[in-house]
Amino acid sequence: MNILKKMSVLMLTFAMLFTFSACGSKTDVGSQGESQGVDGEIVWDCQFLDSSSHPMIILMREWSDKLYEETDGRLKVNIRVGGELPFTTSEYLDAVSNGSIQMAGCMVTAISSYLQAGGLTSVPFLVTDVESYETVMDILNPYVDEELSSYGVFNALNLFYPTQDIYGSGATPSSYKDLQGLKLRTSGAEQAKFWQNVGLLPSSIDASEVSSALNTNVINGVTTATMAVEMNKWYESLDWVYMCYPMLSPVYTVVNQSAFDSLPSDVQEIFLKVCEEFNATFNQRMQDYSDQSLANLEELGLEVVYATEEERDELRAIAMPQWDEYASTAGGKAEEALAAIKTALGY
Repeated sequence: MNILKKMSVLMLTFAMLFTFSACGSKTDVGSQGESQGVDGEIVWDCQFLDSSSHPMIILMREWSDKLYEETDGRLKVNIRVGGELPFTTSEYLDAVSNGSIQMAGCMVTAISSYLQAGGLTSVPFLVTDVESYETVMDILNPYVDEELSSYGVFNALNLFYPTQDIYGSGATPSSYKDLQGLKLRTSGAEQAKFWQNVGLLPSSIDASEVSSALNTNVINGVTTATMAVEMNKWYESLDWVYMCYPMLSPVYTVVNQSAFDSLPSDVQEIFLKVCEEFNATFNQRMQDYSDQSLANLEELGLEVVYATEEERDELRAIAMPQWDEYASTAGGKAEEALAAIKTALGY
């Protein structure tokens, strides 16, 4: 009997150890929704709207790998693609703010209602290329930091989607005046308002429905970046692109402040250093992706029409009253920031 009892105790102990070991191999949810991995590894989620093959995801996963390496595996950030987590683009900021996730790439056009000065980049012809983007963000960064802090987050990375030009079917336009009456899928209220002022007919259609909308003539144009047209194969239903460089679409990569503050101090320093290094190369790399995508579209048969400088000046003149209107409506320090931007850009 004693032998049997000893065997029973040993078997029970082994079973308990196995259970504890198995539990320890899983990730445990910590503060602010973060997970604790094996050997104390901290695991974060970072949400973006793109598919896994999009350059934004490719570049962000490079950033994540570099961060993991530099922290010796102590901080792992999973870059989540569109649809992987149950949040729409307009919900990303709230999800980070309430700690459901630790990071997200928030398109300014999707969160402009949360911001004042920080939302200025959602208006057309203010940020039109990498140079103007860098100039504007140098001015806006302090305003963005102040405004985002009220949601318990901060902006770790200034990113962007490349220029949102006009792609259409039918007769090729020779100038923007030939675009009047085009049924155009737009993104964001300010973009829609601008193209309506130019004489186009904007509508809001989910990206997943663009192909069918083009094929059924619900729309006959879309304003977007080169990579979206190529990767979604929208070029199969389009004939031309009018390149007038109306706006880059900035992305604020927000981080939950409490989650960041809970990191060991040396990991915080490494995080900020890796972000700074990534930002130093991102702009040109993303622009290179866009340029290559445009070349690919041209090879696929899309006719490329470039707006003249005179046409772009005329379009900017249409847009500028909208800048002032946005700034006065947004409140906060938006008008102050816009004045500084105008001076820096020479307007």
